[in-house]
Amino acid sequence: MADLDLNKQQKLAVCSDERNIVVAASAGTGKTTVLVDRVMKKVLEGKADMDSLLILTFTKAAAQNMKDRLEAALRKRERTEEDADERNRLLQQIDKLQTADISTIDSYINKLVRKYSYRLDIDPEYQILSSDIARNRLRDQVYDQVIEDFEAGEEKDRKLMFQLMTGNNQDENLKKALFGLYDFLGSIEDRDAWMKKAEENSLEERIFSKIERNKEKFRELADHLELYGDDLDYCQSTTTFKNIARNFIVLKNVFKTASTAASLAEIEEEFNKVDRNRLTISSGNLKNFGGNEKYKGVPPYLDLSEAQEALKNKDIINKSGAYRKALKEADIEQFKEDRDVFEKAIPAYKHVLEVAENEFNAKPENECANKTLDFSMHRMFIEEVEKPGGILEYLNGKLENPKEKFNGDFTKINSSDWLEKFVDSKDPVMAADYDAANSLYLILSVNPSDLFSQQQAVKNAFLDLYDRFSRAYEERKEELNLFEYSDLSKKVLELLKDDEVAGEIGRGLKEIIVDECQDTNGLQNGIFERISEAGGNVTRFSVGDVKQSIYRFRQADYTVFNGMRRQADDEITLKSNYRSRRGIIDEINGLFENIMKKEDDEGQGIDYFKEELEYSGMYEEYEKLPEEEKLTPYEEVFLTHASDMTGSETLAAEIISRIESIMNNKSVYDRRKKEIRPAKYSDFAVIVRSWSQSECYFKAFKNAGIPYRVSRSDSFLKKPEIMIATSYLKALEDNRDDISLVALLRSPLYCVNERELAFLRTLQHGSFYGLIYRFRNEHETEEGRSRLENAAEELGLEIGFIETLNEKLDKFAEEFEMLSSLAYTTSPSDLVNFILSETDIVSVFSALPQGSGRRANLNGLAGYVRELEDSGMTSLSEVNEALESDRNLDEVNENVDENVVTFTTIHGSKGLEFPVVFLSETQSSENYNKNPAVIRRDGLFFKSLRTEELEEGIRDYTTDNTLLKVAGLNDEEESEKKRLLYVAMTRAEQSLQVMAYGSNPKNDSSNKSSKPKESKTFLDLICAAKGYEKPEFTAPGFEKSEKAGNSVVPDDPAFDGERTAFAVSDADLISPATAVKKMFSKTGGVTCRTLHYKGEEETEDERVPADALGTAVHLIFEKLDLGSANKAQVEKTAEELCRKGFFSEAVLDVIKDTFIDGIAALYRTKAGRELRQSEDVRREFPITVLVNAEPEEGSDDYTIVHGIIDAMYRNPDGRWVLIDYKTDINLSCEKVLKENYDGQLRLYAKALEAMGEQVESCYLYGVRHHDLFKVEKGD
Repeated sequence: MADLDLNKQQKLAVCSDERNIVVAASAGTGKTTVLVDRVMKKVLEGKADMDSLLILTFTKAAAQNMKDRLEAALRKRERTEEDADERNRLLQQIDKLQTADISTIDSYINKLVRKYSYRLDIDPEYQILSSDIARNRLRDQVYDQVIEDFEAGEEKDRKLMFQLMTGNNQDENLKKALFGLYDFLGSIEDRDAWMKKAEENSLEERIFSKIERNKEKFRELADHLELYGDDLDYCQSTTTFKNIARNFIVLKNVFKTASTAASLAEIEEEFNKVDRNRLTISSGNLKNFGGNEKYKGVPPYLDLSEAQEALKNKDIINKSGAYRKALKEADIEQFKEDRDVFEKAIPAYKHVLEVAENEFNAKPENECANKTLDFSMHRMFIEEVEKPGGILEYLNGKLENPKEKFNGDFTKINSSDWLEKFVDSKDPVMAADYDAANSLYLILSVNPSDLFSQQQAVKNAFLDLYDRFSRAYEERKEELNLFEYSDLSKKVLELLKDDEVAGEIGRGLKEIIVDECQDTNGLQNGIFERISEAGGNVTRFSVGDVKQSIYRFRQADYTVFNGMRRQADDEITLKSNYRSRRGIIDEINGLFENIMKKEDDEGQGIDYFKEELEYSGMYEEYEKLPEEEKLTPYEEVFLTHASDMTGSETLAAEIISRIESIMNNKSVYDRRKKEIRPAKYSDFAVIVRSWSQSECYFKAFKNAGIPYRVSRSDSFLKKPEIMIATSYLKALEDNRDDISLVALLRSPLYCVNERELAFLRTLQHGSFYGLIYRFRNEHETEEGRSRLENAAEELGLEIGFIETLNEKLDKFAEEFEMLSSLAYTTSPSDLVNFILSETDIVSVFSALPQGSGRRANLNGLAGYVRELEDSGMTSLSEVNEALESDRNLDEVNENVDENVVTFTTIHGSKGLEFPVVFLSETQSSENYNKNPAVIRRDGLFFKSLRTEELEEGIRDYTTDNTLLKVAGLNDEEESEKKRLLYVAMTRAEQSLQVMAYGSNPKNDSSNKSSKPKESKTFLDLICAAKGYEKPEFTAPGFEKSEKAGNSVVPDDPAFDGERTAFAVSDADLISPATAVKKMFSKTGGVTCRTLHYKGEEETEDERVPADALGTAVHLIFEKLDLGSANKAQVEKTAEELCRKGFFSEAVLDVIKDTFIDGIAALYRTKAGRELRQSEDVRREFPITVLVNAEPEEGSDDYTIVHGIIDAMYRNPDGRWVLIDYKTDINLSCEKVLKENYDGQLRLYAKALEAMGEQVESCYLYGVRHHDLFKVEKGD
């Protein structure tokens, strides 16, 4: 963008001469252009040279992009410059650009430490722990040493901490909390001050301060409730509102005490006087103060005394239906007795009716408490009462002939029903003060005094452990001469305390420019401030957007940027968006104005209204196209499950259908070329919150023949090329590793097929490595070759089989022997490079579709291994262990210009933009709040530990975060969730399609919810912002193809063979057991001693997919503590797994309803009891071995079995017993045989026996009905 193209705000940012300038640059507002233009302006005006500017970014790619753009701008200016001296000056600036400080923050910090290492008294040859793998491994080692000594103590506080922060013999939460605190303290300037604050700031103070802020509400509430007295009979006589009203009245004195109390203990003491039996709140549902909360917040503005008066006298009013008959009979004496009461009730009744009509008519029908209210008869009643000659005049003796004058028809009036509902649901003070009352009840209901004591005890123990860990970890790093980047930042801050050094660093600098400043932390900002001060006149130019701060897990602290904005000499806000169409911008603004509110005193929160996006007019030419040619700017696509598909498969298929439809029918606007053109694959991006369902999408893309790339995939180690390379490393470490050897032999490097592997296995038992060398030794002699050929002939193998196999094994042996000779004489990274250069792995995988990306992945593996070495891992075994333990390496993608669809997470999409974005899986919840510890800028807090005595002397421990929620200590996670959604939505240029799956409730009443639930998902946030109670899910629009599975292969002239090849190029390296189980199934051999399933027809639970249930149940079996495998322990395990995010709350509900009893029942069977008592139990045991599949006569089919044995244990005789779990409906012996489940178990048994093990028996367990089927394993 040339200077003339800059808008007003951009020009202000480019030209500002203030000392401390902060630019709030929303998404797509051209911040990079502003940065480049500002630098160019300073250089061209002679105010700065390139080497006098410190320009810092967060990624190497961003730094390189900045350099490239500056060089391009300088060269363009130099080519058009006529003055020779100025041209020479520009050429000098280009030279200075090459050495200018344009880098990442970490790189600059590292540069300073190495330059001044002599001042810091450290070895300049230090290594940086930049790899997560190496850092975590070193931390794990230190933790293991520290925890062993720490656990030896018997202090009560330590036991309490372990009970809270560990479970199922796993201490991952404790480690994460320790490591998280270490990282957090590495991001702030004054660690000692924070530690003091953490020790002093208590949860009790936070809670009580919240109560104190509501004191006026509690006073108002207590005074108001005096109008009710203590009339619980009144509450019981009413209908819809009775629970809330009753609970308010019962707790009246608690509210009164809360309005004046000087401590929480005073309020708790009053609460303990309450007769809990008078409350309508279930002890099992303490999170809901009132059962009918949906009426909260409806503004009635009724005077309570009037409402009460109308209710008290409703019986008089209800006599109106009898008036007509009584008057006709001239029986008027009874009305004279009611006169005084009636005269008093009618005005109240009239007022209530007036308010009711106004409320009813003002609200949408679906929000009314009663959709069928009819006020006409009530209005007529009032008219008849008050008109001349009406009932009031008659009762006052003014009418002589009532039989003739008074003829109103009241027979249809029944006022009591609507009157009760309306008045009960409309108490204004209860509605206004509901949140304060509910929060107070939540606090008091969990026995806060006990929990506060517990909180302090856990904190003391945790900080004690942290102190030991941090000191040991620092000593270990010093011993190895290792530093983390946070250590280096701390060293630089220490260095800058020396005025001489600080002046030297700042001298010569004109300006410090920091991009993506919202992702800095307090320590980094302190460094920039000190350099700026030391340099004298060094200006600061900071650019960021708090709405895009999504790296809290890397200790980014957006409140630092908020603070900088408040202290800036010149704050400039960029709003004009050059990326997105108006329709997208309007939707984004409408959404985030509702969910991003003004920041608080602590610098948290975002006032979106001040930063809402403005449309730039970029797409005016595009908008002139006919509607049928243009993309839909914004669409919400909420789908029900397609038949025989999971929700994620449904979304993937719908996305594929939409991609093909757009490519065939729509046009896009190329912003860079400023032209309208047909859509292509690279215009599309699928953005998800996490990788959990990514395989569904990859499979669908492959089946449809759609090329795609993965941005920052955490499935790097699962890529075929990487699996082969790591298999080589494992086999070189241990040549008895059959799984790795088989993977290598079957790979495209050596192409040994399953028949050939099966033939090798017939030679002898033992490892494949030994089989290979026996075969080759036999083949070297004529006699041996003859034996091999005879053996092949007996198996019906073709002529030439032996020679072909020998060629393959010779090639393997030659390369493997050469690499083996290097394995322990060279570094692991050099060994990887030898694998890449001395075998065909690079050329083979480069020849496949997306070959350059695969080659990049292989080179990336070499880089990862090199990082591990730099971090102190020098042995092959250490590297293999590290690669095996870390499953979150990033995929390398070199070919960003390929015409492929991009699939990425939100974090991976940061900084990218696409014409069409599918924001998918918005219904998916990510459980951030997994850890019992909450680390904040203002202190350290913990969840509570609840202890319950169960049967059989078992104690149940569960965590509870009620107090943390009430205190607002989970607000940072909620805030980041909103920022993640903002980043995702602002990636779209021309079409944003928000995707979710779910089901519509069967009963409309379930859709009525008064108070919005906690926003666990993006879909929740969207619904809350748009006022949806629940989204409406519709059937998907695609047509399912049997050939494509869950997608349709398009009839596209551009479709070619390469795409077809790509669709199958990532086939599994080893066949799954489920693919061959039919070979081992029989017509009988399955028995069940007591069959609980009686043959009734069952249907799947529609609340969650069957596969999700099966996965969850298997996970519970895997993680269950066998020491106490009872129902309570099963339920506890299920809840803990749900809290950790392994499955959703919807799945948990179905498990509790259907499977808890069945899981526990297994361990009451003989097999289950033996399993619990066995000293050798394997759960989720992976097995990969080659077996003869008992082929039919004339067949030479062999297979490699790869599967998971659910559970296996050695019985007292030393033999294995296998158990397979099934969650199927209608599970009978017949179904076991029909589905070949018996074959799968027999296959596993045969696989184990082929490995030299002995198998006693096999069982299949039907979890739904507690049925244990015995499967005869056969010969």
